[in-house]
Amino acid sequence: KKDHGAIDKNNATAVDESISSGPVQFYPYETVDDDHCETPIESYQDVQLTLTYFASKINKLPKDLKIYDPFYCEGKMVDHLQSLGFLNVYNKKEDFYKVQTENKIPEY
Repeated sequence: KKDHGAIDKNNATAVDESISSGPVQFYPYETVDDDHCETPIESYQDVQLTLTYFASKINKLPKDLKIYDPFYCEGKMVDHLQSLGFLNVYNKKEDFYKVQTENKIPEY
């Protein structure tokens, strides 16, 4: 298996261009190449109707539905969901397990 990156001196993981669509990304947590992939927009289109239905059941418009994805890759999921009308999406480059341990999970 090709080496796609290493942990730098600041304990951040580097992911190189051969597995991402852009420049080298650094993460403040360790990543695993085989589990660090962006979900394509088609997958979000597949769940759009379900999310819209759920929003209606809690008396919200899709734009007001709070969506939390704790596992950041390159941040494209925010763009994908916003393009489908879901404007309140939280997906940041942070260590979910640390956030969880510190009880700092955002409201969603």
